[in-house]
Amino acid sequence: MKQLFGYFLLVGIISICWGGSYHFGSAGDTTGAIVCFGIGSIFALMFVYAIGSEIRTKLNREFVEKNYEVVLTDLDYVEEIGNDGNLYYIHTKWVDPDGGTEYFFKSDYMYFNPERFLKDKKIPVKISIENYKNYVVDLSMLPKKA
Repeated sequence: MKQLFGYFLLVGIISICWGGSYHFGSAGDTTGAIVCFGIGSIFALMFVYAIGSEIRTKLNREFVEKNYEVVLTDLDYVEEIGNDGNLYYIHTKWVDPDGGTEYFFKSDYMYFNPERFLKDKKIPVKISIENYKNYVVDLSMLPKKA
């Protein structure tokens, strides 16, 4: 819901900036039109990046779900994003039993701190067999909201 609100807010800001650009251009103020159009374009690029990021994440999940291997990892730490405490990343660690090499994985962002649910539990990570760089930290065992 917050994402949808953010997208609508971005579209509104873009509309206001580009509308202001048209208004200033019609009034003969070229500098004002260029500034408004530039600011609107920056917000439009932010909007395109946000949508592209969501699409890329969805395609990565679909790619991994086609052919994957599951590795059980341990919780490394939970990272708080920003200062408001609304978003968190889960970092996990897996030690290869054959060579002792450590691998680190990072989840998608979450809206609550899941550390108390993940303490002393194995966290499954689905790694694509076709491309090992594509993985998904499977947090389906967590409640939707804490």
